[in-house]
Order: sequence, then C-alpha cells, then structure tokens
Amino acid sequence: MDLGETPREAARRELLEETGVRAELLEPPAAVTVRSYHPDWSATVGVTFVEVLDRRTKLTPEEGQPAAWLPLDQPWQGWFSDDRLLMRQCTDRLRQQGHGP
Repeated sequence: MDLGETPREAARRELLEETGVRAELLEPPAAVTVRSYHPDWSATVGVTFVEVLDRRTKLTPEEGQPAAWLPLDQPWQGWFSDDRLLMRQCTDRLRQQGHGP
C-alpha cells in the first residue's frame, strides 16, 4: 500500500499495474491472511479482493511479471499448498451468490 491508500485502492492499483485490468472489486474482502514467506522474515498481512471477469479479458503484464489466466481444476504451484483449495471454495461461494457462470 502506498501512503494514504486503502487496502482496496492498493489492490485495484496493483491489479492494473501488474495485469492492465481495471476492476471494481467485490465487497467484502475474500480473505485476510498473516504469513511469513521465509523463517527469518516477519509476517505479512495480506488482504485479498475478488472481481469476476471474463477469462478472455486481455492481460497486459508488467515487465518481468508474467500474468496468465489459470484454470482452478488443473495443478497449480504456489507458496502455500492450501491456496488452490481456498480459491476453489471462494469460486464456489461466488457462483452460489450469482457471480459468474
């Protein structure tokens, strides 16, 4: 977050910078986490927001930061093994609420 930004504003800015996508982001945040990415590093608070987009939306990645649409039903490698399951659960909740196909 930049000075004076809310978490939602920072998420929208980062999404635009890293993918070229402008989004409003759904209310409320989809997840809040406290994690450390290395045993010697302090914990980081993460706030995740969601927007439902057409997967044909063109992505324009920031230099050195690849961006791609990834299906949730295929293997996905991330820092934390539970992330993929949590993303699927969030997707299922959004579908039940009438967001997306």
